[in-house]
Amino acid sequence: MNRSAAAALAPSRTPDAAMSLAAATARKPGNRAGLELWLVDLQRASNLLAAIEARSGVLSADDIRRADTMADAALRNERRAAYIALRLLLERRLGEHVRGAAIERTPAGKPSLAGAEIAFSLAHTDGFALVGLGDHGPLGVDIEVARRLAIAEPRRDLMRAAARGLAGAELPAGLAPEPMLLAAWVRIEAVAKARGDGVARLLTALGLIGADRADAPSAAEVELRAGGIVQALGVTVTDIAGVTAAVAAPIGVPVSALVQFPTDWTAWSALAQLRT
Repeated sequence: MNRSAAAALAPSRTPDAAMSLAAATARKPGNRAGLELWLVDLQRASNLLAAIEARSGVLSADDIRRADTMADAALRNERRAAYIALRLLLERRLGEHVRGAAIERTPAGKPSLAGAEIAFSLAHTDGFALVGLGDHGPLGVDIEVARRLAIAEPRRDLMRAAARGLAGAELPAGLAPEPMLLAAWVRIEAVAKARGDGVARLLTALGLIGADRADAPSAAEVELRAGGIVQALGVTVTDIAGVTAAVAAPIGVPVSALVQFPTDWTAWSALAQLRT
């Protein structure tokens, strides 16, 4: 995700953005039905995540290397924190035996955990991370904070049409043009991650690359293409309430409410004692 100088929406600081941790930890151990969604406030949780990493060393050498490739120090620290949160959630679901297991990636970047039957997706935007975990894929998540996308019409109209077709639903009502375009974008990015072959290929399949050509598809054609893509992939695309985010998950798999990742030791200790 690109960083932005625009003011962040700060989704995890909105009361209705995520289920309370108490509700999440009330689930019985061994209940792995459905798909988990976790919102990580990378600022508020940074000290906790750094302390856990210092104590337990959950990151692999490759995780550290990938985070360290970021030139910007703030982005590098956020990416490292996001990787720690992902690793902790994977251990919580699967057990500590997966600590340090290689996260393999396709050429387009789609991750999988070596030797484990789990699907997961990580999205990182300015100050926040979103993690999706499920027993099987395809699975993709995406999240955005407020920023302006340098996209001109008619491509904006086609993006909105694509988003409608992918989710089989209108975009959230009452949004200004920029937030609505971001709401469209997260649907597109979530599907791209579920496909695992990169957003450029999805945009090409939708007809959004070269949308200013005379032979560019109409909005109706793009919407129809989008519906065919998710049908072939076997996913349902759902907006995540309270944030500008979306998830593409296997058809029929229930999606749990968004849960706020802990930001202090007490909350983390309570969560870590339970397995999903």
